[in-house]
Formats: sequence, C-alpha cells, structure tokens
Amino acid sequence: MFYGVTTPGGVNLPPAVKTGSPEGTNDNIRFSGDKASFDFSHSGKDPLTPGFATPALDVHSSLSFNEDMKNGVLTIMGSFTRDKFPSTEAFITDQSGKTKIFLGAQIENGGICDLYGDNNKKPLFNVNMHVKFDGKGNFTEVQVGKQNYTIADWNKKVQEDFKK
Repeated sequence: MFYGVTTPGGVNLPPAVKTGSPEGTNDNIRFSGDKASFDFSHSGKDPLTPGFATPALDVHSSLSFNEDMKNGVLTIMGSFTRDKFPSTEAFITDQSGKTKIFLGAQIENGGICDLYGDNNKKPLFNVNMHVKFDGKGNFTEVQVGKQNYTIADWNKKVQEDFKK
C-alpha cells in the first residue's frame, strides 16, 4: 500500500517525513584575549517513533581554543562524552566554510539500550591539536603531538581510526 503522492506524470513520491528538532545548549562561555572556551550539549530524537520507544541521542563537550595570530596556529583542547550508540563525529570548519577538520570520531559500541538516560560521563574522545592557518583564516595543516599532517591526511587518519 502506497501512502505518498502520485504526480500527474505517474511518478510516485514518498510521503513527507517529519524533521527532527535537536536541542543544544552552550554553557560556561568564556573569552579572554585570544582564548575562548565553552561547554555544549546536543540532544536529538527520531521524530517518527514515539518518545518512549526511542530515547534521545546525547553528546556533550568541553572545548577550549587559543588563537595565535602571529604564528597562524589555533590550539584546540577538550573532551567529548556521549551515549555509546550511535557512531559520533565532531569537526570544525575554517573561514572559507569549505575546509573541515575532524576533531575526532568514535564508532558505535553499544545498542539502543545504551541510549536511555543522559550518559554525559561516558568518554568518547579527547582533543589536543594545533591547527595551522593562513592569513585568511583557512586551515593548512594539523599537528598532533610531534606529528604534522596535511588536512586530507589528518581527516583520512581519523576515518581509518574510526573503523578500528
């Protein structure tokens, strides 16, 4: 049985699907010189199933950024916590809006039962990196520990580590 719409040309279009309404908060926002830090939480639910059947997906983070304009380096430190399920990733985008850098990613290691409750104490991943940028604020390189990566190589590494 089809519940969508059939166009005059005979094309079947699927029914409209509800869009989720995720919620987010930013707390402990602090600015000092070239430093900024904040905590954030993000929670969302599947809009198609009843609330009691599908719990919210929760992610929490505490991040700090230190921008060294003279040397073109953005230092990012922080941590992410969340439900064990589903998989989670975080990234930032440079001034161009086109270049993204993964802060981290974690493959799921649980199931739907791990979604119940706000699991804000379960570690996901930590961030401790230096991102080099040019005079226009565009990312050019990532340094983690003593290892330097191109943007593409860093993102590839995070994606490969994600699969492990």
